[in-house]
Amino acid sequence: LLPPMQSMLDSPDLEKEKPVLTGFAEMMECGVSHVSSNKDWPRIEEVLNERLGEAIYGDKSASDALDEAAAEAEKIIGA
Repeated sequence: LLPPMQSMLDSPDLEKEKPVLTGFAEMMECGVSHVSSNKDWPRIEEVLNERLGEAIYGDKSASDALDEAAAEAEKIIGA
């Protein structure tokens, strides 16, 4: 597993202790965290992933998948 903090990724100890992670750590410079403090986010993220999966596998268009995910997320937030 990659260390969860930038300071740990930048540490020279990473290369010494787990040299196989060096390349991955370099690629993480462009990584973005999707962490949210909204209590509903885990349910919304699950819906979004399911709808995007349907679009990726061609079961529906990307536009339809996003519209459906947005509608479902609004229901979750309003619940």
